[in-house]
Amino acid sequence: MKTLHITEAEARSLVEDDERIEKGEKLFELSAEQKKVAKTAHQGDRKVYQWTQRKRKPDDDKRELIQNIKKMLENLNADNIFVENEQKIITFEYNSRKFKLDLIATREKKAQN
Repeated sequence: MKTLHITEAEARSLVEDDERIEKGEKLFELSAEQKKVAKTAHQGDRKVYQWTQRKRKPDDDKRELIQNIKKMLENLNADNIFVENEQKIITFEYNSRKFKLDLIATREKKAQN
């Protein structure tokens, strides 16, 4: 109120008018130039962020584990063994049932201060 040099009642009226305008009510007509400025101000900056796929570092431990699991499943006479992702997923059939193993390495806990 002090910055705008208005009274409290005028400030409340200003806020109420702003809310009504935001809801789409036309309190007064704008010139063509004012409409253009209002439209750009209302829309804001619409930059589209381009997501990039992060390149994962190869995990030799997980690759080795998947290969050992595959060998173990072959020894157990599992059928249709398929490595979907050499560091993560292996699918197979065992006793006429389909299974999917998803190998997840947990992160180390952060040291607490």
